[in-house]
Amino acid sequence: MLMMAVAFAACTPKNPPTGPTGPGQGGGDTTNVTPPVTGDAPDTVGWNIPADALTIAQAREICAKLESGATTGTKYYVMGYVKKLHSKHATGVADFGNAQFYMEDVKGANSRDDFMAYQVYGLNGSKITNPEAVAEGDFVVLYGELTNYNGTYETVGKGAAHIWKSTNPLLTDNGNGNQGDNGNGNQGDNGNGNQGDNGNGEVTGAGTRESPYTLADVAALGSPATKAWVKAYIVGQIKGGANNMSASTAEFSAPFTANESGTNTNLLLGATASVSNVDEATPLQLPSGDLRTALNLIQNEGVLGQEILVYGSLEKYFGAHGIKTPEYAEVGGQKIGIDPDVEQSEPEAKVVTVAEFNAAPEAKDVYYELTGTIGGTINTTYGNFDLTDETGTVYVYGLTKEFIAVGSTQNDKSYSSLGLNEGDKITIRGFRGSYNGKIEVMGAYFVKKH
Repeated sequence: MLMMAVAFAACTPKNPPTGPTGPGQGGGDTTNVTPPVTGDAPDTVGWNIPADALTIAQAREICAKLESGATTGTKYYVMGYVKKLHSKHATGVADFGNAQFYMEDVKGANSRDDFMAYQVYGLNGSKITNPEAVAEGDFVVLYGELTNYNGTYETVGKGAAHIWKSTNPLLTDNGNGNQGDNGNGNQGDNGNGNQGDNGNGEVTGAGTRESPYTLADVAALGSPATKAWVKAYIVGQIKGGANNMSASTAEFSAPFTANESGTNTNLLLGATASVSNVDEATPLQLPSGDLRTALNLIQNEGVLGQEILVYGSLEKYFGAHGIKTPEYAEVGGQKIGIDPDVEQSEPEAKVVTVAEFNAAPEAKDVYYELTGTIGGTINTTYGNFDLTDETGTVYVYGLTKEFIAVGSTQNDKSYSSLGLNEGDKITIRGFRGSYNGKIEVMGAYFVKKH
């Protein structure tokens, strides 16, 4: 899946349009949009809306050129007002954490030339928990692929698109990351840090794989909570267990301090491999899974000083302009995680018994289908439990409601929505992995309950 090259405004952001614009090619400068026809322009100070964000009219024109069922293959920013909520909006939020609503360029116009936000997630791709977090009259910027669905122009569904920004105060990110979110690091959430909290610096990259952002770009953009490509060097970490970023907690050479799990959850990046000053470093979160396993400095000292190309969300981390929830990275020839530019499709799965699964070799790209009974200790947040059939027992490490990506160990905490209990007989799919010598079903997702 290709990511659209977006150039963020490097100056004070301008109010977005509330009326239709011209050619509809998705590349118009926001200075050329028609003034609002009704109502006041929304308060978007600090948003840094990309200059090539589409109006509803422009999004419709792009979709109109697609064959029915086709998608753009490119992600776009689409901005407009919430016209009305879809009849299944509240149900979608309750069951799946996604919203469904119609958008228009002019607030209150009740235009027939609207655009549908179909099954979109919330800020930073997080699930929406409150249906009132989307309401008529909100000004919203979406980010995702577009499609023509039998003449309805909309975003690609199932959370493939999300709300990038919204004027609704009830829409929040429901918590991302576990460290530094309180803004107590030495670079401060008050906008006075030394990495350009005002977002007025010059941006040289486009945030794409071909033209990634530099760390100076990351600082200048001012934590827009947008996913992008960044290139830098791995120079250290914030010691395990620390909750702030300072000279006393930053480590730039071995031995590195581990957290309670024996690894660590972050890296420090520098513009050059020689950076050894915390004021010149940018924090990178390492979520649980492949990225943490491959890159944490406790177990992988060899990556220190190497160049890294990473795809993640530009957000405050440890109080600094950092990178959170990365999905993919390239370091020293390694390709780690799920490449956002590669389209993911649900793999074929071989039906096996638990015994056959346990005897199979480890492989992240080979999926198996197993049927058994839930038992053992159940983690109702992530879906961890024992699965037993007549041939044996295997540990399921993280069951999700739907398939996520081939080889992924990411978990969207959707297990609780399945309503499963100990003793239930279910069918799942996943690949054979292990942790500390224990065989596990990884990348597991739910198929059915018997």
